[in-house]
Amino acid sequence: MANGWLRQRMARIGTFAIVAVLMACGPESDADAEHPTAPVEAAGLRITAGGSQSFVSFSHSCAIVGGGVQCWGANGNGQLGDGFVSLRVPVPTRVAGLDHDVTAIAAGGAHTCAIRSGKVLCWGRNDRRQIAAVRPPIFPEPTEIHGLPEPVSQIAAGDEHNCAVSGGELYCWGLGTDGELGLRASEHCGGYRADEDCSTTPIRVEGLSGTVTDVALGSHHSCAIAGGQIYCWGRNNHGQLGVSATRTARSFEPIRVGQAAFATAMATDIAAGADHTCALVGARVWCWGAGDDGQLGVGARDDRDSPQRVAQLEPEATRISVGSRHSCATAAGRVYCWGSNSEGQLGFAGASADTPVAVAGLSDDIVDVASGADHSCAVDGAGDVMCWGANDFGQLGHGESSRSGPPSKLVAWDDGGIRDRNGDGRITIACLGDSNTQDHVMLDRTWCERLESLLRASTPPEGSKPIDWETLNRGWGGATAISLPSLRRAEQQLAYTLEFDHPDLVILAYGTNDLLQHATPQDVLLALIGHLLRAREAGVDTFVALVPPARGQATGFDEGVEATNALIRKAVRSDRVIDFESGLTSDDFHDDVHFSASGHSKRAAAAFAAVCPSCVGH
Repeated sequence: MANGWLRQRMARIGTFAIVAVLMACGPESDADAEHPTAPVEAAGLRITAGGSQSFVSFSHSCAIVGGGVQCWGANGNGQLGDGFVSLRVPVPTRVAGLDHDVTAIAAGGAHTCAIRSGKVLCWGRNDRRQIAAVRPPIFPEPTEIHGLPEPVSQIAAGDEHNCAVSGGELYCWGLGTDGELGLRASEHCGGYRADEDCSTTPIRVEGLSGTVTDVALGSHHSCAIAGGQIYCWGRNNHGQLGVSATRTARSFEPIRVGQAAFATAMATDIAAGADHTCALVGARVWCWGAGDDGQLGVGARDDRDSPQRVAQLEPEATRISVGSRHSCATAAGRVYCWGSNSEGQLGFAGASADTPVAVAGLSDDIVDVASGADHSCAVDGAGDVMCWGANDFGQLGHGESSRSGPPSKLVAWDDGGIRDRNGDGRITIACLGDSNTQDHVMLDRTWCERLESLLRASTPPEGSKPIDWETLNRGWGGATAISLPSLRRAEQQLAYTLEFDHPDLVILAYGTNDLLQHATPQDVLLALIGHLLRAREAGVDTFVALVPPARGQATGFDEGVEATNALIRKAVRSDRVIDFESGLTSDDFHDDVHFSASGHSKRAAAAFAAVCPSCVGH
């Protein structure tokens, strides 16, 4: 786990990185607003978990929900795909632009890939060409992988490489130093070892006999099922290729696995961990490779360079999933796990297990299971997602972080509404607003107070959860925002409410920016992004209120306001922006810059409509 200094440093790097990305990108797509997340059904929900334990352990999880993709957990490399680079997000968040027609998804070490309409899109870390590009090193939003024949039917992600199936053939790209791409990669990409080589272009893997039906990637090795038979290639320091490590240290071409053990049985599912592999053959689970934590499930803790049957797993298995140093399988609707339990990834607090143990606290109708570096998630027949194990990056998705634990239910999916993130049965809203001073005109209420008044006067929809409101002006006043002085004051307020009020939603309700001339748009954006990231890392949804452009001021002032608003619109997802550039008249301004009482009221009403659409008109 990263120490406090490292966490702060990562968060700071993330803030500056996202500003650079925002300045380089074009206008944000409004696809999220046009395609709200559909109700979840188990039949259409697919889940994946990723992560790495190389130097600093980090993990994330993703799911296909209503045809779109949502992710949660570690986001220091943009692997959640929502356009931000932050330390963590402990609740599901929608991936930018992937809101429909997604058929497959795979989470790697610090990147993620998905298939939409037969095309592969990836996002996250790119230092080993995981996103099939030389630069930049981070892609915080999905980008299409070119050079793959279409349509692509399957995708797999390893620590730092990917493979995809198209037309029954396999194509791989990314890190290839140890042969994990099925060939000798020729593109030098540097890295931790001076001789590391990669491939930016997806290249077809030779030597697979028959149609490829499944693929699994570990830290530095790859495996596939072709013609019902298992093939592996790449690093073999623990026998993870199914042959003796003393005979083959690494292989740049596929090696047939388990010819004697499997006889005529056909393999149907395969999964790869850091240094071990498991497969489903004839409804039986077989594992090989590293076994020092019991991850092979054979009652011993030594490496095995040939497939070993997990005999204690009865009845017949239907699905397997492998983490860095633990393994899981579904059988008769239940989940069984074995191997390392250092973070509770077996579903209980205790020692590691070298034979399968049923995960307590789950229903008996589990339809899917996925394992990350040191956590796992399962989907039941009702479409509920339960996760367990390490949670230092919020990869369990229940709204908190830094607490490992037994299976817990995922917090509500991101549907654009307000989520009860702590499950207390109430919605808590904290409003950080500007003062009621408007250029020597004292208005009767601040923006937050006006919003609260509208809320109190409304009739809540039938069956809705009660709302608690907290106005956070806390005695400061004078400056109107969006300006550096007010944003910096709000930083202390935000820290206070996140720690003591535990809100489900934070509203940043700011007014006309008559102090912008003292800061560049980029400075203002940095301060605002800091607020957004802090709230997101606490699992809190944030809405941002934008101001109308300045009217009748000096040219430089107008341009500065427009530039600030343009950057903020890119920084905030389209359905989280409250935009006030229309619907106002000259009567709504006290002067050329400041709102009048009617302007305040209209802006508050628009903000309220955006925060609680179902409350409007009641």
